[in-house]
Amino acid sequence: MSSAHTAIPSESIQPARIRRLSIAGALDEGLRIVHENYRELIRVALLLTLAPMFAATYFGGAAAEEFGFGLAAFFDGQQVDLAPLLRRLATVTFPLMAIASRVAEPLALGALVVLATGVLTGRRTTISSAVRFSLGCGVSLVVMWTLRWISVQLGTIFCYVPGIFLAALFFSALPALVLERLGPLQALVRSVDLNWNRIWEAMLLVLLLALIDIAVMECAQLLPRGLPQSIGMGVLYASTLVLYAAASTVFYFSGRCQLENYDLQVWVQSVARRDELLEHDEMSRPGTQVRV
Repeated sequence: MSSAHTAIPSESIQPARIRRLSIAGALDEGLRIVHENYRELIRVALLLTLAPMFAATYFGGAAAEEFGFGLAAFFDGQQVDLAPLLRRLATVTFPLMAIASRVAEPLALGALVVLATGVLTGRRTTISSAVRFSLGCGVSLVVMWTLRWISVQLGTIFCYVPGIFLAALFFSALPALVLERLGPLQALVRSVDLNWNRIWEAMLLVLLLALIDIAVMECAQLLPRGLPQSIGMGVLYASTLVLYAAASTVFYFSGRCQLENYDLQVWVQSVARRDELLEHDEMSRPGTQVRV
């Protein structure tokens, strides 16, 4: 996990005590992170997802709605040319949704994981550092998130239960990839290792987060259609990402405590000591000036 040190800089406060947590404990700790750092977290989520999600819901949603009306009219026996509607669906809705959910979403979640880790460790990072760190492993994030989505969707075909099972197994892949700098497949395997012996807790937590997500997005449907609804959905969508990232980060560290007897506070102290040594080496180089 040493490769994650560059993502957790400077300002030091008392780190959280992470241990094996129950579902309620993981969600409670995630909510604490969101509550105490909401403004910082939501700014990152909005920065990376608001524009893509707005485009997907405003432009892509209109195309999907037209196709739905056309399909309903076709089955009612009306003469409807579905070809242009399908073409618009394929060239507008699908690409915009792919950019929002398969590209912008994992990049935002990666940055949120870095920020949430900074809160847990007591070594906070800046928004710009978190975003840069996420973009640095952006390709791996996008590939991993796409592989996860495909597997979960295939599992969901069979009465939802296999999909929830796979989502639970891969629940810790995001923080594993970002914090341990793993490749996409390595992160998925690492998540399986961490969650296999606590699969029921992971499944219930994933299900609970999914229900929260559905409830929040249903609230967005109550907004006036068009521009207000698209903006509202973008903001509420970003809020669900904040909670997901915080909960998955806490659950990841809790899994490491269970599987590896992992001590977060010892790791924080080792990072601080490493930073001190690096700073001492930097100041010891010839020609280095002390900045007051």
